[in-house]
Amino acid sequence: VYPTGAKFKGIAMIVNIVNFDNEPERNRIGAQRDTNLLTQVLQLRNFDVYHSLDPTFLEFQDAIKECQSMSYEDADSFFLAVMSHGYAEKIMTKDSQYLEVWRDILTPFNNTNCPNLLGKPKIFVFNHDRY
Repeated sequence: VYPTGAKFKGIAMIVNIVNFDNEPERNRIGAQRDTNLLTQVLQLRNFDVYHSLDPTFLEFQDAIKECQSMSYEDADSFFLAVMSHGYAEKIMTKDSQYLEVWRDILTPFNNTNCPNLLGKPKIFVFNHDRY
């Protein structure tokens, strides 16, 4: 059981890859609406919400590092939503490269790699279309 009584529920990062530089036919037209609606829901629940829209492979990795280094002292939890194309356990970035879900996204937030989140729930949501 995790304590979740604080007014400030936590930090949320929404990563939404809508446009693909090398493959515009894969652009996810209208997907920005998902970011807007999810932001509203999380803010109503007292999350500080950060966005990364259309990150490249390196920009996505930088966003992960930024989240790892944040202070979670006053936060009850961490929430990460990732929306893009992908297959199996891989997520496609704007520059048509792939991040591996376990190695590149989840492992950076384990207790060893992100001690700031030790003892706090970490919520991950992946919405990727198979392409």
